[in-house]
Amino acid sequence: QQKMFTSSSSSSSSASSSSSLLLSSFFVFFLLSVAVVRAQFGMPGMGGGKNKETFRAVKSDSKLIHCEVCQKVSKIAFETGMRLREEKGEKLTEVDVIEEMESMCDESDDKAMWAVQNDLKVNFRNKLVLKFMGEDAYSSCETTCKTMLKACEDVMEGRDTDLAEILFKNRIKTAKGIEEWLCTEETESCSKKAKSVSKTRKPLPEFKKKEKKDIDTERMMGKLKNMPGMPGMQMYNRDDMMGMGGMGGGDDDYDDDDDEGGMGGTG
Repeated sequence: QQKMFTSSSSSSSSASSSSSLLLSSFFVFFLLSVAVVRAQFGMPGMGGGKNKETFRAVKSDSKLIHCEVCQKVSKIAFETGMRLREEKGEKLTEVDVIEEMESMCDESDDKAMWAVQNDLKVNFRNKLVLKFMGEDAYSSCETTCKTMLKACEDVMEGRDTDLAEILFKNRIKTAKGIEEWLCTEETESCSKKAKSVSKTRKPLPEFKKKEKKDIDTERMMGKLKNMPGMPGMQMYNRDDMMGMGGMGGGDDDYDDDDDEGGMGGTG
């Protein structure tokens, strides 16, 4: 009986030691991961230190591209609905579709990848238009990207749930039908002619091409920043570290530059 007790006690102790070792290993792995990220991006801490430069959308520009952005968002939304139906089949719920529609304009989501592959240019008609920079062309989500996503937010505001219901119940069966509903019926994005660019408009920064792996890392860090328990996390690359010196732009994500007018129009 004494032997059985000793054996049982020994097994329990061994299991406890294994659990402790596993937890310790996980903690060490976590610390090493944080150290690697900090070393790679110069991240001084989780919310401490100086903030990196904050880029804002230019609202006056975003209003000029509502139609083109609405058309792009409509196509992506329709394709997302089709993908979900193929992946989940009968297990698909309306909540699944709502969650996807709510992240349509999230810069860290795959559905918004178009915003880092397009630039904004003034065409020969003096209209602001999106210019696709190429399959292998990517840029950080800075002023131009945020301007496009601001237009996306304007279009989707208060409509993500209705759009999700339409897609879930398969009420509209074509991407063109979704575009007509979202860009003409629900909003005036494409129902009136887009305004010309103002003569006093300030040009946006040039498109700065970056490696896809760097963009993927930035987006991953963006997702982590929005996770519970990771408030105020900042990511810095080498250029950020070189240029630090009291940069930043407050809490508002949008530039104060604004003109009159509501939802944009056709180009």
